[in-house]
Amino acid sequence: MKKSIIALLTACVLVTGTSAFAATSSLVGKKVAKEVVIEKNGVKSAKKAVIIDGVTYAPVRDIAEGAGYSVTYKGDLISLETVAEEVSSKEVDILKAEVSKQEELIKWHQFNITNTTTTDIANLEQEIAKENARIEKIPGRLTGLEANLKERRTYVSEQQALIDAAQAKITELQAEISALNK
Repeated sequence: MKKSIIALLTACVLVTGTSAFAATSSLVGKKVAKEVVIEKNGVKSAKKAVIIDGVTYAPVRDIAEGAGYSVTYKGDLISLETVAEEVSSKEVDILKAEVSKQEELIKWHQFNITNTTTTDIANLEQEIAKENARIEKIPGRLTGLEANLKERRTYVSEQQALIDAAQAKITELQAEISALNK
C-alpha cells in the first residue's frame, strides 16, 4: 500500500510539475523548425540557435559575451552590462613592433641622407667648382655634373619625405597604443 501511495504521489508531482512549467513557458512543447550555427568573425559558437515558430532563439550568454556584455542571472532576470574591452597585449605588441620598424626605416633613410650629402653631393660640388675654374672646359661636363648634383639633392629630399612619413606613422601608432592602454 505504501508503495502505491508513493508511486501515485510521484506521478502527481511529475504530471502537475510538467503542466505547471508548460503553462509558464510558451516554448515548451513547441517544435524546433531548425537549428542554426552562430558565428562571430569567422569563429563558430559551440552552441546553436534554434528557430521556433519563425523566431530565432539563441543562447544569451554566448551572444551577449560575444557582443561585449557581461551576463548575470538573478532569479528570473538576466542582466546584461557593458564590459570595458580588454586590451590584448598582442595588439599592443604588434603596434610596438611597427613603431620599431618605422624607427629602423628612419635610421636607414638618415644614413642614406648622410652618405649622399657627405660624399656624393660634396664631391659633385667640388667637381663643379673645378670645372668652373678651368680655362679649357670639357664640353658637356659641367651640365652633366649639375644634372647629377640635382639628382642627388632630389634623392635627399625624397629620403627626408620618407623620414617625415615614418615619423607621422610613429605618432599615429603611439596614439593607438595610448588609446588601447586606457
